[in-house]
Amino acid sequence: MPVSGWYRPDYASENTICRHLCRLLPLGSSEASNSKLSREEELEIEEQLKLLNKPSIKTYKTKEGDIIDCVDINKQPALDLPLLKNHKVQVVSHSLKKGPEKYYGTKSYMSVYNVSLSFGQSSSSNIWIVGGPTNSLGVLMTGWLVNPEVNGDFITRSFVYWTADGGATTGCYNMYCQGFVQVNPSHHVGAPLHPTSTYQGQQYDYQFTIIQIAGNWWVLVGENLGLGYWPKELVQNLVDGAEQIAWGGIAKPSIDGMSPMLGSGHKPNDNGDYNEGCYIRNIQIISGAATNTYKLPTWDNTLSYSSNTSCYDLNPNVNCGDDMMEYCFTFGGPGGPNCEATIF
Repeated sequence: MPVSGWYRPDYASENTICRHLCRLLPLGSSEASNSKLSREEELEIEEQLKLLNKPSIKTYKTKEGDIIDCVDINKQPALDLPLLKNHKVQVVSHSLKKGPEKYYGTKSYMSVYNVSLSFGQSSSSNIWIVGGPTNSLGVLMTGWLVNPEVNGDFITRSFVYWTADGGATTGCYNMYCQGFVQVNPSHHVGAPLHPTSTYQGQQYDYQFTIIQIAGNWWVLVGENLGLGYWPKELVQNLVDGAEQIAWGGIAKPSIDGMSPMLGSGHKPNDNGDYNEGCYIRNIQIISGAATNTYKLPTWDNTLSYSSNTSCYDLNPNVNCGDDMMEYCFTFGGPGGPNCEATIF
């Protein structure tokens, strides 16, 4: 059976939030040690903080080489956004068809892999919350991501993403622009997820939740651990629920057209066994009136999609070979040339 868990570093107090400052390291550089920061690294942090005008309270360097900068929870960059100038920090925790009902949240467990890829490529497993017309499409996402351009390394990390207009002019990953409000002092956005799963071997998964509470869209990790939220003012087309929810993965190719592994790096087998493809299990949704009561999706209310089945595939078999995992599906693939950017 899968093993579930969360990596929870302990380096902040309840009045601070900690932000992962990405440093792009040369390929082939040795793994950073958990040592004191050099003067060069301190100056780099100071420059980044000057850009955001946010003085650091504490700075840490993790064993993965991350520079973690902690700032006052009420002085984080997200709250500088003009739309949020009167907003106060609050502390709490395949796709559905479009229809007459609105959706107010979803939670699920995702198996986590550390797929091999090259610089310029990206691979993820995620939840989508979607609403609005194409030219002003509101999208919220969370899950796990391997992306050296975003993270500065090839480690599997948690992530959040938002846009209010389909990515045309707004939005970003993690804390790289104003918008997402982080409230958890012990788990930062972009934290490394370990251990990771082995193909046909031991599986490790992590629970991700997006739920609308009092208009704001919260991201919860693990068992109802509130990571942070997108304020209701941020994405106008998601103020009152979402039109659609989806689960799956995205594979972004490098500039030479080579697409990376997705999920486990293997297509799911015909039985949809959970240790073959990457799985998303125990999917639950909140629909209709915003009652915060979860229920299982129904087979006739879901759609499956793969943009290129020669490179990636999906098996919506409902239970992934184990009734305890319902509602569940598996996906993934090896990638390769001529796959294009792929979304499930």
